[in-house]
Amino acid sequence: MKKYDIKSVNLEFKNLLSGPAPVGRILNYIYLIGTKGLKHKNGNRQTNLNNNIGDAWCTEFMLGLGLVRLGNIVGTAYKLELTNNGMLLFGYMKDKDFDFDEGVYNSNILNVLSQIKKCHPNLYQEFKNIFVNTYPFLILKDYLKEKGYSFDSSDSFNKDFFEAVADLYGEQAREAGFNRVPSLIQLCKLFGFAELRSGVHFNKATFENLDSDIAVYEFIESSLIEEAEKIQKLYEFGADIAEKYGEDGTVFVSGLARNSELQKKFKNNLSVEQEHKCVICGLKTEKLLIGSHIKPSADCNVFEKADTQNGLLLCANHDKLFDRYLISFNPQNGKITINEKPIKDEYPFLKLEANFVLPDHLLTDKRKKYLENHYQEFLKRKDK
Repeated sequence: MKKYDIKSVNLEFKNLLSGPAPVGRILNYIYLIGTKGLKHKNGNRQTNLNNNIGDAWCTEFMLGLGLVRLGNIVGTAYKLELTNNGMLLFGYMKDKDFDFDEGVYNSNILNVLSQIKKCHPNLYQEFKNIFVNTYPFLILKDYLKEKGYSFDSSDSFNKDFFEAVADLYGEQAREAGFNRVPSLIQLCKLFGFAELRSGVHFNKATFENLDSDIAVYEFIESSLIEEAEKIQKLYEFGADIAEKYGEDGTVFVSGLARNSELQKKFKNNLSVEQEHKCVICGLKTEKLLIGSHIKPSADCNVFEKADTQNGLLLCANHDKLFDRYLISFNPQNGKITINEKPIKDEYPFLKLEANFVLPDHLLTDKRKKYLENHYQEFLKRKDK
């Protein structure tokens, strides 16, 4: 089985297999988060939404499915926020008044299937598209390739699969943990990857016909790396021109790279990660948004140009301020730092808030390293 780098997207083992998280409850939680708000508290095992806190078994699995993320702490709980995928599903439900069936048996799955199709004709397929590009599904897919697709006993499958995943990710398999697996199986049954009968029987053909072999997060990065490799060849071509003809071919190729598909994909990737808006002011006009490199593009090798962790999605104003080192971010906590002297009187027009902090999910270890270099350069220039 392949081991996926789940830490790079802020996931833990408990997000891969967690339950009970019935399909209906997942959909109900998406609706609640989008309309009224919902919170997550580690260890909460109540389903009655006491103090507006969701069942942690369900919310932890929703994190693994890439439908939600943890926002700010409210009291002793985290505020839950919908990701782009979560917002996509919420968009199909927001004008409806559905209370999805939260049961766990085959009859309940069929009921939820009917409810989903009545809610919106696109909801089922969009949910399925999201599901097949999640780490829980991809890990299951790898396991089935090795072990086969039909298991006579659901209990033995749950135990063996849970132990295999726990061992792969360095966790201790506990007896109570085996009941996490059925939530994943229920989703498989909903989307036609498993059959509604005794034991656990997966449809081999549906798995083999899937186009995607890797998670969405990795797909975006891999497409950028492929583009980076193309650009690297252009650099090498440019160097050959310079050597053979005495011309500065690298200047031509560098300019081509800056305006190539690479920059488009870099910006698109940032846009997906950062909700299609300026991370500082929230501006959503696509033509005014820029994929801003933290390490200046001119100083980057081609792979650093392609690295999404080396970027922030900013509006034109904030991109220019960031590029000129008039603003930066503390790499440890994400708090904005401003070179006040040149722009103090312009704060209201530039929509700068002295207490602004980058969202936690953007402060990955790799992005922090890029921010550290930018921050140190900012400090050098600040008093000049």
